[in-house]
Amino acid sequence: MSIVQYDAQQYEHDLAMGFGDLFTLADIRAYALADFCVRSAIQRAFFARELSTLCKIALEESQAQALDPIYQAGEVPFVQKVADFVTERATVLLKMAPEISRFKKEHF
Repeated sequence: MSIVQYDAQQYEHDLAMGFGDLFTLADIRAYALADFCVRSAIQRAFFARELSTLCKIALEESQAQALDPIYQAGEVPFVQKVADFVTERATVLLKMAPEISRFKKEHF
């Protein structure tokens, strides 16, 4: 777990390993993920499909997990905040996923 799910006003963070020249989650776009695939020898279409699958699962499960009665009263707000963060990132990545395989090889 990283500190990303905490209050951005309270903690400053950068990704330990960036995507290209990008070190914050909000700055990462489809091109950076496509570039990551090329540099890592991962087929972009495969990556996009897997990313979409994981995002759909995250969207289905994040809020359900947050509602699990196992969490005690003091834990509920934090767990809900994590679930909201997961939902937000999954939504962004799911919209971005189809673009990953659309870049031409000569762009890298």
